[in-house]
Amino acid sequence: MRALGIVAAIAFVAVMLAGVLSTGELRAQTDAVVRPDAANQVERNVVEYESDRLHIVAAQHYSWGDHDPRWLLIDVGIRILSGRPLTVARRDFFIVRPDGVEVPLTSQRDYRRARSELLPLHLQLHTLAVDPVRGYFPGGHCPAHRFRFFVDSGIRQSVVYAHRVGPCVRGDLYFASPTGAWESGTYTLVIGGETDVRLPIEIQ
Repeated sequence: MRALGIVAAIAFVAVMLAGVLSTGELRAQTDAVVRPDAANQVERNVVEYESDRLHIVAAQHYSWGDHDPRWLLIDVGIRILSGRPLTVARRDFFIVRPDGVEVPLTSQRDYRRARSELLPLHLQLHTLAVDPVRGYFPGGHCPAHRFRFFVDSGIRQSVVYAHRVGPCVRGDLYFASPTGAWESGTYTLVIGGETDVRLPIEIQ
């Protein structure tokens, strides 16, 4: 009987260890999924990412200036370096806060309603002497905002197509904080879909 008890105890410990190892593997996989991809913090508010396929530059406009703290604007340029054409949809973009909460792009309706709140931010952007995104692409070839998820007038886009290697596609991303402000910390800009890139965004 004692031998049976020992065997049972050993079997129990083996099951427990297997469970711990399995949980550890799942946790590691989860961490690998949510961690930001390797990127260079080239300026206080600018991050650059480059792989064999994509070159992405993202500039966040929040931690400087005097504007409504609810709004975060990220100016993003994406360039295909190799491979097939790229499709990026509006729903593919979202922010992950330091506490893990996901914040999607704000709606076109809320953007239009917030024109007066966003005016100080837009005025500050027009006074910038240097384009924080364009300068990181070869020859400065990323001048135009070619995808228009938010418009003051005209046709709004929900999907953007980058048809060939070379030219950059670029657009503004607006996020409204559900708490009324964006606290200091490291956020993650997720560009899902065919892109599937996660970039660290520092807000000070």
